[in-house]
Amino acid sequence: MRNLLVPASILLLLAGGCGYTFDRLAPAGVRRIRVPLFENDTTRREMGFALTEAVVRELRRAGYRIADAGGGDAVLEGRITDVSETVLSEDPSGAQAQGRLAVTVAYRLVDARGRALASGRVSEGGEVVYARGESRPAGLQRAIDELARAVARGLEAPPE
Repeated sequence: MRNLLVPASILLLLAGGCGYTFDRLAPAGVRRIRVPLFENDTTRREMGFALTEAVVRELRRAGYRIADAGGGDAVLEGRITDVSETVLSEDPSGAQAQGRLAVTVAYRLVDARGRALASGRVSEGGEVVYARGESRPAGLQRAIDELARAVARGLEAPPE
């Protein structure tokens, strides 16, 4: 028995050091998540598709399989409720040089019976300051990626 403990311990240490995790984000039994297009209450139409894609990437990275329409153990519903942009500084030509972009998202993970498994509202993860020389789309993509990570992390929490 002792001969098996040493290799098992080494395996656990190596797996932990390589970025693997033995924890799941969502509740037990949820392996396949369907992610319909996030609804968008704002005038920034590109946000819904971009955020949905980023959330799907984060869920795959966490080890989940993404289900087709009508499938899955659970459905992740999302809604972009606010996008605000503030100019912090302009360059000599009057073009925006620095800005702050804040995006607010509400989400809910529901099982096949419609029972809420996790839910939340995220805005702090979507706020970025893009620096001189960085384009608005690059700053927007950073905000979207931050939000996607925050939504994926939020699946650990019980529904609000």
